[in-house]
Amino acid sequence: MNTYTFKQVAQITGETKQRIQYWVLKGVLTPFRGGHATGTGTSRLYSYSNLVEISIGKGLTRYGIYVTCIKEIVYQVKEQLPELFIPQVTDIDNMALIQISRDKVTVDTPGRNEYKEKADKLLYGTQVLFILNLGTLKNNLDKLS
Repeated sequence: MNTYTFKQVAQITGETKQRIQYWVLKGVLTPFRGGHATGTGTSRLYSYSNLVEISIGKGLTRYGIYVTCIKEIVYQVKEQLPELFIPQVTDIDNMALIQISRDKVTVDTPGRNEYKEKADKLLYGTQVLFILNLGTLKNNLDKLS
C-alpha cells in the first residue's frame, strides 16, 4: 500500500494543512502512524483512501457543509461505493455523483456521457449534487511518482 506524508497530501489534494489537521481532529480522516512509532511528534502517514476522503470533504466545504456532516457523507459514500477508495480499481469511471438530500446520500457512477443527463434529473429535490472527479487526484499522484 502506498502511503503519503502530510506535506505530500497537501500538495496532491490542494487542501490546506490546517483543514487536514482539523479533519483528523474531528475524525473525518484517520491517518496512521509511520513505522513502530507512538506518541507525540511521530509522523502520520496517509493512504489513497484518505486522499479520496479529503477530495470529498474539499468539494463539500464549497457548499458550506459542516464537518460533522462531511464525516457522515464520507462514511455513506464508502458504504455505497467502496471501490472509489481503492487505487487499483480501473473498471469504474474516475467520477462519481454524490446526491445529498434531507434524508439520505446516494452515490452513482454513470458513464461519462450520462453525467449531464443524470445530474439534470437528480437536481430536482436535491439539496446538493456534488460531482467527485478523481481524475485530478490521480494526475497529481502521477506527477509525484
